[in-house]
Amino acid sequence: TEWDGLSPKMTFIGLANYERLFTTKRFWNSVMVNWVIVIGTLLTQLPISILLAGMLRKKNRFSKVYRLAAFAPQVLSIAAVGMIWGILYDPYQGLLNNVAQQLGFEHFRIAWLGDRAYVLPSMLLTTTWFYFGFHTLLMMAGMAAIPEEYYDAATLETKNRIHILWHITIPLLREQILVSFVLIFAGGFGHLMGLFAIMTSGGPAGATELLGLYMQNLGFVGRQ
Repeated sequence: TEWDGLSPKMTFIGLANYERLFTTKRFWNSVMVNWVIVIGTLLTQLPISILLAGMLRKKNRFSKVYRLAAFAPQVLSIAAVGMIWGILYDPYQGLLNNVAQQLGFEHFRIAWLGDRAYVLPSMLLTTTWFYFGFHTLLMMAGMAAIPEEYYDAATLETKNRIHILWHITIPLLREQILVSFVLIFAGGFGHLMGLFAIMTSGGPAGATELLGLYMQNLGFVGRQ
């Protein structure tokens, strides 16, 4: 139907809305941006969480502190994370640019969220920082269920930790990896929209306009 969202009048127009959607460059741009974010978060969060979980598996006097530091971002709301990282990325007062200038790069001033070349990597860094702690704890729970005898037997064959990780740990974490994969995939098409809405509103020039943001901007902002 063709409807303005307010009046009781609706006009049946068949598949015209779908034809309009699939022939709009802005829609396909949002599809591409969404897949870049989903694939990017999968390629960052999963390896980081597995490696960090392996490092934190051995208990020591600092292990609780490290685990708390890894999980701490999860207690923050999306709004708080968006505001904090928005301040960090500020081109004039932001911490990143100011630290670079203090280190001697006097003319270092990047518009992290205003430049198409930097905005997607910047948002990937933010999403990875926000969510990797949860996936790390998930992997740690899986590693805790792996019998130590497996590692003892593996160390008799090789001292290479990468081989042990690849042939012992990762195969036995397949259920946790699958859960993380589903959550990251669903999050990339779902609740990440809130973070992007707060930090970039889909800009600059649609460079971070996820499908959810495209729907919101088209339907509720542009009222089309």
